[in-house]
Amino acid sequence: MTQRVALVTGAMGGLGTAICQQLQQAGHQVVAAYHPEFDKPDAWRHEMSAAGFADFVCVAGDVTSLESCAQMVAQAESEVG
Repeated sequence: MTQRVALVTGAMGGLGTAICQQLQQAGHQVVAAYHPEFDKPDAWRHEMSAAGFADFVCVAGDVTSLESCAQMVAQAESEVG
């Protein structure tokens, strides 16, 4: 069976983090998207790893920009297939 991939926008906020964790626990490969101006994606990833969620792929993207969304999806596809 092929593993499902979930792209979660706003992933590094409170609700987004909970969604990422639940999806990963359900067996999905999670791509955690964050706004390009968010300056702590590495700290978020470290925090998630310490909590037992080590396999998130993180990509930047601004959902108000079609071009940025296209780049975000392209990066996610290149990293997880």
